Amino acid sequence: MVTTGGLKIDEVKGGVPWSALEQDLLAECRLGRMALLADKDDCPANTQGPARRVRSALIRYLLEGGCADGVRPNPRGVKLLGGWIDGELDLQGCRTELDLALHHCLFPQRPSFCDAELGGLYLSGSRAETGLDLQRLQVETNVHLRNGFHAIGLVDLAGARITGQLSCADGRFDGAGGWALNADAATVGADVFLSDAFHATGLVNFIRARIEGNLRIEQATLADGIDLEAARVTEGLFLTGLRGAEIFGPWQPGAQRPDAPERAGGVANLTDASCGVLRDDPAAWGAFTALKLGNFHYDRIADLGTAADRLAWLDHGSPDDPARFDPQPYTQLAATADKLGHRRVAARVRERREDGLRRAD
Repeated sequence: MVTTGGLKIDEVKGGVPWSALEQDLLAECRLGRMALLADKDDCPANTQGPARRVRSALIRYLLEGGCADGVRPNPRGVKLLGGWIDGELDLQGCRTELDLALHHCLFPQRPSFCDAELGGLYLSGSRAETGLDLQRLQVETNVHLRNGFHAIGLVDLAGARITGQLSCADGRFDGAGGWALNADAATVGADVFLSDAFHATGLVNFIRARIEGNLRIEQATLADGIDLEAARVTEGLFLTGLRGAEIFGPWQPGAQRPDAPERAGGVANLTDASCGVLRDDPAAWGAFTALKLGNFHYDRIADLGTAADRLAWLDHGSPDDPARFDPQPYTQLAATADKLGHRRVAARVRERREDGLRRAD
């Protein structure tokens, strides 16, 4: 654990009295318990409540070990519920083995965890009004942005290394006109959850990500699509119960593509991606304006379904221009169907592939 380089608690205080929540944080942090005010366990709506103010410098001071004549945090970490963070929480380059748990907290300014090393990061139910900078963050356990977490602006996890799980279940990510969630080249040692009413307005980007567990995209709204190009999912890729932009409406296998102008990012891009098991329901793919399935590899499909369902899926991923027809997704599916013993499905898929090649010629 790193120390604060001699910074004293009085210097952090700066002559301004501690708020009620800061006093509780200083007391509970010694014991490894959650700091909170008895009747204030929700996320503050604004910065009006002085009793719930927690200055950002105090959080960094505690994470870096405190000082000999001040507070030494318990190894369980720094835990806070229901505060608003005063000032930019700048943890760039911070190195500690402690967990940081800031539940139901309000971040009026964009926090920076760029290049930080933490035990774990838990922001369940919190609100980041200008997004989060988590680039190249390294954690030894989990990152939780779930259970009502709400970000307005980009949550940037590019290059992050997470030993445990990344959970965004029941989180809302509003890109404010840009990307919603960026996990480009991130590495996750366990499961990733974009599930349980997960909602993203703006592109969700997992290009080149490495996920050692499952990627669970279930009961989610992806209004502007997801990019999984060259992503590697060791276990299962779950795609069930999805919704796209509401203007497109529901889609069923075999139906025509939605008659609406395409929106930037309203695509599921699985080009060059791979997974162990594909666990999907065919209707879920209709959440996207288009699919890109070129060189998408999977070891098996948990529920192959009917030939009509799978052909509709492949056709939804085929370019409108017959000359650009790609036979690889059909070849991949036919081989998988054969391996599962579904010879008739495999034959139908190969027949459709040959039709596409003839049209391309």
